[in-house]
Amino acid sequence: LHAGEEFPANFSLVPSPALTIRGSVANLPPRASATILLQANDFNVVFNGAEVHKDGSFVIYDVAPGTYTIVASVDNAPVPMIARQSLQVTSNNIDGLRLVPQTGATIRGQLHLEGKNAGRLNTSPMALVLQPSEEQSDAVLQFSTGIDFSPVAEIAPGGTFQWTNVPPGDYSLRLSRERNFATDCFLKSAMVGGRTADLSAISVEGGVITLDVIASADGGVVEGIVTGLQGQPVADAVIVAAPETSLPLPGDHFSKTGSDQNGRFSLHGIAPGQYSLFAWENVEDEAYYDPEFLKNYEPQASPLRISEGDRKNVQLQVIPTSEDSQ
Repeated sequence: LHAGEEFPANFSLVPSPALTIRGSVANLPPRASATILLQANDFNVVFNGAEVHKDGSFVIYDVAPGTYTIVASVDNAPVPMIARQSLQVTSNNIDGLRLVPQTGATIRGQLHLEGKNAGRLNTSPMALVLQPSEEQSDAVLQFSTGIDFSPVAEIAPGGTFQWTNVPPGDYSLRLSRERNFATDCFLKSAMVGGRTADLSAISVEGGVITLDVIASADGGVVEGIVTGLQGQPVADAVIVAAPETSLPLPGDHFSKTGSDQNGRFSLHGIAPGQYSLFAWENVEDEAYYDPEFLKNYEPQASPLRISEGDRKNVQLQVIPTSEDSQ
């Protein structure tokens, strides 16, 4: 929309069944109560809840068909307890749903740093981040954990780390990029309970979980300059290395930086793989995570293949701001 414009927005309402979810919350400690929250996964909106009676039963009315996450959080319990379950609501009411809250899990782990540059780094200032899956919205996570769970785990001098009160669900694991000393590192693999795990889908159910993580100190480095159409250096450009979707953890493998007053930039800690390099004069925050957005600019991207320990120098032509509005 431009200033002064009017845009008609017409909606056609379609009748939809108003369904009911009936269930109960089990395993409640003495004198504890529970709170129910229902999240619509299709819209990432938390919009409904229910009162839990003394016998643990609850009813949620006026639920439209769709995919949901239902969460039961226990109040006044000695330790945090929650239950989370996915629901597919079709054309029928749901009866007899049983939620069994459990205490949050404890994850104890060890970080192993390898590579020719590993000896130069001390693991103690590093940190790992346990990132909830897209199905676990910030609202649900905050509702179900309060202030008891922190997704950031500091790594001790010996490489050990720990999370406590981790809510059930799926998580991805990444290095904290806020730490300058970890910029040349990337995660290579992880093992949960002695078995190989997917870095982007670590499943947490409860109890005590052991996690071994291998990181490399030899991430790729790309340096270069961003120029305009006339060959002049461009300051404050947004440079992004976007991985191909076959990488095991695409979200974590995006690399972003800005150009200085001379148009120069550097990207560190790039995991091995095939990338597309973009240099925008300006771009909306994190719009580049959207594959459809990137498709519009693929012809203006520079291909990049990185191996472990590579250092490359490139020159990029800026994508003007006027083209960002396409």
